[in-house]
Amino acid sequence: MTTPMFPVSSSQISYIGYEDDDMSLIVVFTNGSTYRYDNVPREVFDDLKSASSVGKYFNANIKNSYSNSKIK
Repeated sequence: MTTPMFPVSSSQISYIGYEDDDMSLIVVFTNGSTYRYDNVPREVFDDLKSASSVGKYFNANIKNSYSNSKIK
């Protein structure tokens, strides 16, 4: 199954996606790197998607709060 990806307006993040099945957040950075963040509640994804500053929200609430792995 392919994760639906949503473009975001950010200088550091290009796309975000979410898998409800395993609560994973997918983040594609502007440099092309892609990371999976584990056990992220759906509400956090929704808040990230609607944040006035996606980068600031990501840095404050996700970056160092969830385990992650580089997938690309």
